[in-house]
Amino acid sequence: MKYIVYQTVNKVNNKIYIGVHGTEIDEFDGYIGNGVSIYRPATYMNPKTPFQFAVKKYGIKNFIRTTLKEFDNENDAYALEAELVNEEFLKREDVYNLALGGRLNCDNLHNPKKEIHMYDLDGNYVRSFSGLNIAAKTINSNAANGSHISRAIKSGYVYQGYQWSYEKVPFMKKVKAKKEKSFNTTPNSGPKVGRFDTEGNLLEVFDTMTDCRKAGYTNANKVLQGLRTQCKGYVFKYLD
Repeated sequence: MKYIVYQTVNKVNNKIYIGVHGTEIDEFDGYIGNGVSIYRPATYMNPKTPFQFAVKKYGIKNFIRTTLKEFDNENDAYALEAELVNEEFLKREDVYNLALGGRLNCDNLHNPKKEIHMYDLDGNYVRSFSGLNIAAKTINSNAANGSHISRAIKSGYVYQGYQWSYEKVPFMKKVKAKKEKSFNTTPNSGPKVGRFDTEGNLLEVFDTMTDCRKAGYTNANKVLQGLRTQCKGYVFKYLD
């Protein structure tokens, strides 16, 4: 496995997106960032983030990914991303990134006690919570845990009318009011996970990510997070 710190450029307006991508193959695998693959139109035809909206608007052929640096160690790759995607970077008008770079955003997906920060759609700071679960229960009493907020942060979704961050920054980018990602908030439930072949055919449906792991697909979550393109030769997607 190698880990690439990449930059994807929109050739029409020169706006950029910087991220980390893990892959097991040497040739270009079609991944250009923020969950988007040039080989899977479904990854950008129903956009949820500014980058995905741009890909749909300008066309996949107008985006080029270049490698900034390649690592054998995942932590080193995220360390470089953290240096590049900092507060000053996010203030720029020519970037698609919504959150600070670095491994912190991934590690915190499994740390419900990490402090979480809420921002309105104009990017203004609202308040902080002592953990994901507390934040989730405060804004939605039916939420089983804070997993929906963690996924919203990773994917740049608006959740319950707010933006979210693991880092307390002076402000976040202003976002247009748009349809939120729909999450199932029934206790002990979550989004179903689909296992697909490389042609896009649905082969199996798991009720939860836990069931998916128990079936032996322990790295499927990395595919769902956009850190890998496949797990054991299959593609995994959340099913709405």
